[in-house]
Amino acid sequence: MLRLLLINLTVLLVWLPYLRNGLLNLLGFDLSRQAKVGLSVFFCSKVVLAAGAQIGAFNLVKCSSVTLGEDCRIGHMNIFKGLFHIRLQHNSHIGNFNLFKNNGLKTIPAVSTFFVGKDANITSSHYVDLSCNVTLGENSVIGGRSSTLWTHGFVHFNKGADRPIKLADILIKEGVYIGSNCVLNPGVIIESDINIGAGSSVAGHLTKPGLYVNTALRHIELQDLESFLAQKTHDKHYKTGNIRIF
Repeated sequence: MLRLLLINLTVLLVWLPYLRNGLLNLLGFDLSRQAKVGLSVFFCSKVVLAAGAQIGAFNLVKCSSVTLGEDCRIGHMNIFKGLFHIRLQHNSHIGNFNLFKNNGLKTIPAVSTFFVGKDANITSSHYVDLSCNVTLGENSVIGGRSSTLWTHGFVHFNKGADRPIKLADILIKEGVYIGSNCVLNPGVIIESDINIGAGSSVAGHLTKPGLYVNTALRHIELQDLESFLAQKTHDKHYKTGNIRIF
């Protein structure tokens, strides 16, 4: 706690960049002389910034670790809150006003990672649920604003109190573009060179390059719980009290 207090006092009170970086390194950070740290709040045990990397102003960084490669940038007014790692490779960027969150080990299977590949970009005002891992491949973009990426979800049945929980990674491969107001559901895999049109809800595995847009609303028959579970690999004793489905 004392170390975190000293880290935040250094960020707040020391304005000379080279001196700030030197003091933060003495307190356990690993910052290049050419890296920049803005006026943000850190409750984070490990921060590594390579040459040219930047963290902007008014961010809340309350996660397991942050590692930025050369010329990477985290913008302003982002919130990182939960047990997860942030990993950005060369020249990748996170914009402004994004929320990255999970609910800790009472819910999630393990400490997760948000991995952003070389030259990839997540713009502004998006929500990323990091109950499981999320990977954004090289040259891929989560564009516009207000998209949500969910790595957990529930299946609700009208009868009974049981709600099975789905927990699964999201994998976005190289050269993918995702437009505004999209929803990515648990377990989504998007192969390379795919565009997702604005306002789309994405589930499953998209394999063929090209443009995907929402199809017409369709009805799917929902079975009773026991019939549903009979078709799924599941764990009836998952720690949240929900039946976990795979």
